[in-house]
Amino acid sequence: MCDSAYARRLLVSTWTMNNESYFILGRKEKEGVVRFEHLLCYVFLVSIWLASCRSGAPPVERMIETADDLVAALRDAGRAVIETTEAGIPAFGVPARMLQVDQAVVQVYEYVNVGARIAISQTISPYGEAVDETVMVWPDRPKFWATGCLILIYNGTDGGMILLLSGLLGDPLTWSSTLVDEPYPPAVTAAIQYIAYSLNVEPARVEVLNIEAVNWPDSCLSLPEPVERCVEVITPGWHIFLWVEGQIYQVSTDQFGEDVRLH
Repeated sequence: MCDSAYARRLLVSTWTMNNESYFILGRKEKEGVVRFEHLLCYVFLVSIWLASCRSGAPPVERMIETADDLVAALRDAGRAVIETTEAGIPAFGVPARMLQVDQAVVQVYEYVNVGARIAISQTISPYGEAVDETVMVWPDRPKFWATGCLILIYNGTDGGMILLLSGLLGDPLTWSSTLVDEPYPPAVTAAIQYIAYSLNVEPARVEVLNIEAVNWPDSCLSLPEPVERCVEVITPGWHIFLWVEGQIYQVSTDQFGEDVRLH
């Protein structure tokens, strides 16, 4: 512990020369002569004391296990937190605590124990498009976090909020979208046009979340039609994730987008 009493004892015990104590804390030395080496020694001692103050044990990180822990941590981070009365999502099996954190809305689901939380969090699909086989529709790209007894959801793209929540709760459960530079491979363009036509929306409203180059095990891209006969042959192609109006679509294509199939 760093305190002033300790500092005084350190200085007084060291400033003893020729069996005579020299107290320099606001006083003159007994002989009335301030020796330069005494001043240097004093500065040295003060620097040691200050260093000992600075090198104390770091603050203990706040463990976030419950919704109350989360609220306290957000407020410690300087965020304004207000609980709202908005309804949650039934698929999560417990009532939601809806928190307005500054201008963002965060959904918090608290379970009776960690095991109950894990049972639900393991059913969340990689992009959050389904929870426990229930298809979800989101107003924006969702991010999910899980810690202790909590599942937390943030619908938004505020980078500062995402960094804050990740700093408090760890990496999100759901994948972040991979930035894919245009021009896209021809198969991706074909998938965008296919989804836009199917949903009767402009292609510009279709957002590419992620693309993966794959080798499909058959000519049907692993998505055969009911009466289709598939040839067992390696077929290079793409697995594409698209975002349209709050919903995620998975599309399989061959290498050049001549065959496009919706999951």
